[in-house]
Amino acid sequence: MVHLVPGPNTITFVFPNGDDNSHLHFHVNYLPLLQNPPLSLVILVGSDSPGTFDVTPEKEGQNTLAIAVQKLRMAGYMWQSFCAEQMHRNGMGRRTFRLDEAWLPDTVSSQDKPNTMRHTARVHIIRSRHTVAEIRDIRRAQQSKYGDEEKYESLFDYFMEDLKRYPPFDKPCTVAGLVLDSHWDVKQQVSLGHTALGGGAGDTALGIFGSHLLHAWPVSIEDIVPSLMNNTVTDTRYVANDADESGNWWRACNIGMGAMVQYYIHMRLQLIKKHYIYLFIFTITISCMK
Repeated sequence: MVHLVPGPNTITFVFPNGDDNSHLHFHVNYLPLLQNPPLSLVILVGSDSPGTFDVTPEKEGQNTLAIAVQKLRMAGYMWQSFCAEQMHRNGMGRRTFRLDEAWLPDTVSSQDKPNTMRHTARVHIIRSRHTVAEIRDIRRAQQSKYGDEEKYESLFDYFMEDLKRYPPFDKPCTVAGLVLDSHWDVKQQVSLGHTALGGGAGDTALGIFGSHLLHAWPVSIEDIVPSLMNNTVTDTRYVANDADESGNWWRACNIGMGAMVQYYIHMRLQLIKKHYIYLFIFTITISCMK
């Protein structure tokens, strides 16, 4: 994975060869396709949230909002690369979605100096009108016995309502949302403040997921391989073993990032289905007029 900037890029491969190094240069011109609507990355935090997420004691201090931003940004680029690779394997070329990007201090590579400016994925922070206690109400936890009861306003409803209060999300948009205040409740054995859902309302398409597996996600390109190779056993005294399939940190990384992009795909499929329905109705209407 190489982070390109708009315009000409030179990619250099260095091959160690004794006292001398061989170099191979690739020249790539990157032109962002700005006509395609972007996927926006959004983190929702409670009105009284301390801005932290669940971690084990050995990762104490590595659960700040700033680190959550780094992890979600990195996940966005990994989703983008995964989509391109899957499209290529199925004979459709390396096609993928566009991320909402801006000229910002970048965190994608740990080799960069602090505050290195680059055209990078923007992560929006939205402060909810709802408290952490409301977000963590067990009646809104998808994996609880109350998860299927529709009489409680859901986390998806919360996210959608709060989203529309913040420009540019009051206009047509596509969003991958992370609920920062998810929390593994050891006593009740359930991830509070978490739901995995993709859908939409009007011109807003939204897929959301909790932060209960965020501790295992990589923060940078250099952290991808260590994260995917980390066989540390999940300690359920502190963090969730989601669906009993996240018993190691590398599994938590795969399941967390994979499930979140899955619900982005669900949301996109619903949009495609809606557009095809409109096209079908339009076609039938025209046929009847003839």
